[in-house]
Amino acid sequence: MRALEALLSAMACTLGASACVETASANETPSREIATQQAPALPRAAGAFSPSHMATDGPGIIGNVVTETESCSGCHPDAAAQWRTSAHAFGSFNNPIYRVVVDRFRREVGKVESRFCGGCHDIALLVDGAMTADAEIEAGDFRGHGGITCRVCHTIAEARADGNGSYTMTAAPIPIPREGDAASVRLHKERMALALNAPVPPIAYPRVEEGAHSMAFIEACLASREAGGWVDVDRRR
Repeated sequence: MRALEALLSAMACTLGASACVETASANETPSREIATQQAPALPRAAGAFSPSHMATDGPGIIGNVVTETESCSGCHPDAAAQWRTSAHAFGSFNNPIYRVVVDRFRREVGKVESRFCGGCHDIALLVDGAMTADAEIEAGDFRGHGGITCRVCHTIAEARADGNGSYTMTAAPIPIPREGDAASVRLHKERMALALNAPVPPIAYPRVEEGAHSMAFIEACLASREAGGWVDVDRRR
């Protein structure tokens, strides 16, 4: 009997809490502006990193700068520790499954076309031109072991909903905060803040064109990741 009473009591509390949460959610005003999802748009012409739509707004974004994380971890050890065990940290050539997939894609479709993948996975290699270089990307290349680092996300000035990897990284210098200097801390935070007001792009699948892989390839990549191997791809347009 006591067990039944406890169960009923718990159910009542749960239902009551849910109702309160729903009421509060309906009445509360968001404390900050949240970016709304932007409607899909026709892709603009890809730029220097085509077929990826990733872009930079100036010089200074180079592989060793993108890959470097020690200067961030010195002040943000908790965030750095979380990142080191995240999917972002193992999102490039240091992920053996991704390496097998992208190497085959580069071999069978082309190195230039592999920049489609690099716009999200291999930023350090992409900005240095390593994705299209004659030399193969060595297993020990440090730029392929950084993954998606702090600077990748925290230097995105804008995001668009018109294509794959459609965002712009800013080369603006990063102000270094100094202990006891509130102004320098404020400037650092403003520079490194995520672009919260940028439109949130929906999943942007590529155009079916020469050089961009088809929906079948995307589905095969996803299936490959789940199965831990490679799935044959129907590359017919």
